[in-house]
Amino acid sequence: MGANNSFKQLGKEEEERYPSPPPETELGVMGNVRVFSFMSNVLELYLPKVFEMFVSLIGGAPETDDHKAPEGNSRVDGDGRRDS
Repeated sequence: MGANNSFKQLGKEEEERYPSPPPETELGVMGNVRVFSFMSNVLELYLPKVFEMFVSLIGGAPETDDHKAPEGNSRVDGDGRRDS
């Protein structure tokens, strides 16, 4: 009782018929990859600035390095000195 997998057989037949994708398909995929890469670069560069622009439009001020909360586990004592 030999069980033949018809999907594997069909896949082998398709690979024999079409060993590589058509050039149009490859060009289309590469074009889409370039578009998505460009869009991600634009979002990465300008999206944070857009949020700062909206904050300034509604009357707020963007957070600067002087006003950011300290990072890490250190704390500020009552006299202004940091404990580490």
